[in-house]
Amino acid sequence: MSKLKTTLLITSLATALFFSQTNNILSVAIDKDSDIEISPTIDPADPTTKNLKERIEKVVEEKKDQIKGTIDDLSQKSYGFIAQVQRLTEETITVENQDGTQILAIDDQVTLVKDGQEIELTKVAVDDWLIIMGYQEDAEFNPKRIVVSSESLRPSPHLVMFGTIKSLSRSKLDLEPRQKQNETEVLSLTLSQNIEFQDLQGETSQTSLFTEGLQVLVVGYQNEDGEQIITTIRSLAPLTETE
Repeated sequence: MSKLKTTLLITSLATALFFSQTNNILSVAIDKDSDIEISPTIDPADPTTKNLKERIEKVVEEKKDQIKGTIDDLSQKSYGFIAQVQRLTEETITVENQDGTQILAIDDQVTLVKDGQEIELTKVAVDDWLIIMGYQEDAEFNPKRIVVSSESLRPSPHLVMFGTIKSLSRSKLDLEPRQKQNETEVLSLTLSQNIEFQDLQGETSQTSLFTEGLQVLVVGYQNEDGEQIITTIRSLAPLTETE
């Protein structure tokens, strides 16, 4: 029995010592400036305390950098636009779009790309078109990547109108518009190579069912040469097959 009492006493003392050391470690506090304050119950010279303090300081410092980086990212908004080159210098590109004129500073942090290859600023020409991507920070725009094109990137004007078919061939549509400027007005429209003919429900239909006198809706665009290209012709009446 005496051996059992001795064993229980030793176990109780060891347990008390363990929880005493654990409570001392957990008593470490961090103030609002992330400086470490050690409570009077902990010996600052204790190796365990010093090690714990260093680990906490390291974690706090890492979190500071992480939070700062996140805040910096939030303050920068990704932004992009299309514009045309108006003027060039050794370090800037002056561009113009519907919002006006803007001067872009070009440094070694800006990547210029044309036809899938990186190029130098000297390869950019006046009247080239640019897709400009970067970050808007406060009132300042910082370009990061610019795609250069010698072809126009200006959206083509859309074309939508109602009218009556006067004649239809494989490449042309003569249309009498519903809203015409004079009694004899007939528009000669070019059919796109991928022209689609649709019935009243918008389903693909046979070209042969679109005959003279049929009321239709035409959709397309106007190219840079002013030519009106039709991409879709939809019937405004039920289509009937001819014998």
